Amino acid sequence: MRMAIDTAALLGESGRKLRARYCFQPMMQPGEMKRTFVEQGLSEVSETEMMVRMDYRNFEDYWAPIAEGEGPLGQYVATLGDAENVRLTAAVRDAYEAGGADGPRSFANVAWACRGVVP
Repeated sequence: MRMAIDTAALLGESGRKLRARYCFQPMMQPGEMKRTFVEQGLSEVSETEMMVRMDYRNFEDYWAPIAEGEGPLGQYVATLGDAENVRLTAAVRDAYEAGGADGPRSFANVAWACRGVVP
């Protein structure tokens, strides 16, 4: 989703606000979750990074859930007028294709997980 959100941010202020809200939430940086667990009194705290690959058949496979309003990005797209929606869709398609033909793409997503022991 970051590619599409960064593209929206390039197109206007509302996209920049979406990126600020969605991409810079608490617990998204290394060490933040672990520090919070420790501050809450847990011991033996460990943090790990989990990577998940998202595979798409083509741009339509990637964009369809967003166009239908799924997730924060989809909710944002639903607020756009027709002209803005067409502009964003074209710009994200251009980013997805990256100068190549439409077709399969694979994107990595990272999430943080923590584990601790309650004393």
